[in-house]
Amino acid sequence: MAIPSDSPRVALLKKEFEEAFGRPIRTPRDFTDAVTFVLNKNIRDRISDSTFRRLYKETKKYKHVSDDVLNILSKSIGYKHFQDFCDYLASSGIKDSELSFGEIHIKADDLDVGDRIYIAWLPDRECSLKYLGGYRFEVEESANSTITKGDTFSCRCFIQGKCLLVDNLEHDGECYQSYAMGQSNGLTCVKKV
Repeated sequence: MAIPSDSPRVALLKKEFEEAFGRPIRTPRDFTDAVTFVLNKNIRDRISDSTFRRLYKETKKYKHVSDDVLNILSKSIGYKHFQDFCDYLASSGIKDSELSFGEIHIKADDLDVGDRIYIAWLPDRECSLKYLGGYRFEVEESANSTITKGDTFSCRCFIQGKCLLVDNLEHDGECYQSYAMGQSNGLTCVKKV
């Protein structure tokens, strides 16, 4: 039986494998070194560098991952097999979604064009933003951040304590699909000024 390659369990297994491996798996050298990593774990089953390439390059042709591959990856990071890894996930209490109630937040729907807000995140990032309308914001001031004065982006809501993921960031003449702020600890401050 095979599992869809875009399954959340497969994504987490790949992430944990990369953490055990010690680096992201992206290049032909990484694929070869990952095979060696598995071999050094004294696992009897074998996996090829082309399998790693298909798994980590996410080609459209590779829509499913075989149980054998999932078992090999699971064994190489300390589980008995893939089901053991899945059982661990089920019992670990990992929660990757939640409803938000009562947090300090600012919704773009509640703003008027020209309103200003201030956001901050660790370790020392700060931005003052002006609402342009249509869920677009312009950076008016920025300290210690990748985004700089004059940058614009789309966002519907700013929630203190949560990661801020913005869309269509226009920065230095380039347009980026998304940009994340406060990935580990969320925004430390959100306020209207």
